[in-house]
Amino acid sequence: MDLALPAEGVFHNLVFVSIRKTCPMQAYKIMHGLWGMGQMMFTKYIIVVDADVNVHNTSEVLFRLCANTDPQRDSLFTKGPSDVLDHATSKIASGSKPGIDATKKLPGEGFNGPGRRSSKRRLAHSGANTRCRNWRAQ
Repeated sequence: MDLALPAEGVFHNLVFVSIRKTCPMQAYKIMHGLWGMGQMMFTKYIIVVDADVNVHNTSEVLFRLCANTDPQRDSLFTKGPSDVLDHATSKIASGSKPGIDATKKLPGEGFNGPGRRSSKRRLAHSGANTRCRNWRAQ
């Protein structure tokens, strides 16, 4: 397991965590466990990815987020304590927290589609215009 709190989340609002998933729904267990650990209760967003993803590379995590998730199937919302300085909550010190399972799905996790695309594919960057050149259905 590896963990990153990227600058884009002001180091506490966003957590990327990679796991070596061995059972269905394990990503959700990780999310709830993290929200239950001391100051991690203030984390707004948790994104769980597979162990082969470098959580310290935001682009790689976001690629997996877009490639491996169905928003309805792979997201959960929960409520809990929030930072009293968080001006985005509807009530002081209390807010909602989304968690997203961006891991490859195991049998029993509600995925019945074709096989996943290769995790080794990378986006090809071309100056300011970023586009995917290697995205082909297998």
